[in-house]
This record gives sequence, structure tokens and C-alpha cells, in this order.
Amino acid sequence: VAGLMIWRFGWLWADPAVSILISVLVLFAAWHLVRDAVDILMEAAPGHLDVEEIRQALAAVPRVTSVHDLHVWTLTSGVVAMSCHVVVGENTHPQSDVLSRVREIVHNRFQIDHTTIQIENCGPNGDEFESCDCHFGAR
Repeated sequence: VAGLMIWRFGWLWADPAVSILISVLVLFAAWHLVRDAVDILMEAAPGHLDVEEIRQALAAVPRVTSVHDLHVWTLTSGVVAMSCHVVVGENTHPQSDVLSRVREIVHNRFQIDHTTIQIENCGPNGDEFESCDCHFGAR
């Protein structure tokens, strides 16, 4: 098109103008790809997931007293990972159905299949830090 405009009308500016237009179209079309790549490289939480909503859903599971160290990130396009510590009541056996219920909620409600979930028991005073060394030195 630029060549025809230069040949027919002598408009030498047509070549750089069409080149700039094509560059803008390519950048606009590639924006989503670049944004997704940066999110994956930065291990950002996916935009379609609300981390606080996930925390609240997990905290609502029976016998769960709190959820901390919750992290959600993108491994690759379409693959989301999650890790967290789930604190259960003092008399809850660590091998109870809490873990399976938490995995079920994360899978069914948030479509996250790659999970690492650590179950912790509250200390005798209800202190969640008693059984967790992730806060060592933070007391």
C-alpha cells in the first residue's frame, strides 16, 4: 500500500507512516502475551483469582482455625499453584479429612490442582505459632 502511494502520488512519508501503523498493531496484539509472560516470570497471582477469597473459603472449612502463608502464583500459562499453612483445632487429628476438604475446595471452586498444604495443630493456648517454624524469630 505504501509503495503504491509513493509511486502514484509521490508521498514519501507513506512508507514510515504504514510502518508505524503496523508496529502499533503488532504491539497492541502482543500486549496480552507480554503481560502473561511477565506475570509468569514474576510468579504473580493470577488476575482472575482473589487470594483473600481463597483464604476465607479455606478458613470456613470445619475444624480450621486459621490460614496463613497463603501464596498463589502462575507456573505456566493455565497452570496455577498454591501453597498454604492450615491451622486446625488442638484436638483435631492431623490426618483428618481437613486436608481432603481443603484440596476439594481449591480444586472445585478455584480450579487450582497444584497445591502444597501444610496442616498444623494449634498449641495448647490456641497459639498457631507453636507448631509452625515459619515464623521462627517473629515472636
